Amino acid sequence: MTKLNVKFSEDIVKDVRKDFERRRQERKPIELQWRLNMNFYNGNQYAEITPVGDIEQYGKQYYWQEREAYNHIASIIETRLSKLIRLKCAVSVRPFSNDDSDVQAAKLSTQIIKALCEENNISGLLNEASSWSEVTGSCFFKIVWASEKGKVIGKSKNGAVREGDVEVTVVPPYEIFPDNLSTVNVDDCVSIIHAKAYHVDEIKDIWGVDVKGEDVNVFSLDNSQVCGGMGYDASVPNMIDTPAHDMCVVIERYVRPTAEKPNGELSIVAGDKLLYHGDLPYINAKGDGRGYPFTKIICLERLGSFYGTSIIERLIPLQRAYNAVKNRKHEFLNRLAMGVLSVEDG
Repeated sequence: MTKLNVKFSEDIVKDVRKDFERRRQERKPIELQWRLNMNFYNGNQYAEITPVGDIEQYGKQYYWQEREAYNHIASIIETRLSKLIRLKCAVSVRPFSNDDSDVQAAKLSTQIIKALCEENNISGLLNEASSWSEVTGSCFFKIVWASEKGKVIGKSKNGAVREGDVEVTVVPPYEIFPDNLSTVNVDDCVSIIHAKAYHVDEIKDIWGVDVKGEDVNVFSLDNSQVCGGMGYDASVPNMIDTPAHDMCVVIERYVRPTAEKPNGELSIVAGDKLLYHGDLPYINAKGDGRGYPFTKIICLERLGSFYGTSIIERLIPLQRAYNAVKNRKHEFLNRLAMGVLSVEDG
């Protein structure tokens, strides 16, 4: 990264943070549905989206009311995941022609890709991504070049120099913010933000910058909590609302190449600090161009939406009705078992 003056750096930080906050607010209704899906999958099936825009559990109307949860959603999702896990994916490279050189090059490329898949445990990553996709409807892979991996090829004043290697990581959907929610494909986005909560010590190790830590909800990437109200029971903790301590949200904004910026643009911001500003780091697009290091998988396609939809969204009304019928039956049996109590006046 070229050395930037202080004023220019501050302007970039403000612009990136303002852009991130806008995208976060626009995506909040979708994010609330993800959180509701996760609560139902985990068994907290009396949760609802409140009028103030949060997930809370509504309380009992009567003290004798039965409120058991008969979780069929978890078993359905686990069955679907077990079938997906049994699917074995294989990657191969087809030769461009029948020439021996092309055939040998294709065989060598296939072996390289297989080695990368084994080293990055692609099977395990696919299982993890499938879990996110089944619950929230979408998941992403991030493919980067890790300079700290590989064999040691030299030394520098900062330590050993390694040859580097490809690294593939699973990125949950709540960390990805497109510029337009109606854009379907990743490559069609004008820009994409990848926001993730890091511990301040990890930020210091990676970028060498000290930032101020705070309590951050790693799911909503928010440092504030909304209190329950309107008859909802906030005493029951939300299963995914526990904040992490001494964290800071790192915002990476990727901008695709344009006529003005043929190499695209990447800006990385943590707190009020600019960690990086420059060209897109990887030549990974068609025609030796630079593009986004992300690829997407979905559970069910949502027409005209960047994010997919989960089968849990279809199951939630059925699960609520099933719980209600079973609990009403238990209340009726309880009344029959107690009998009728008559009280004489005086």
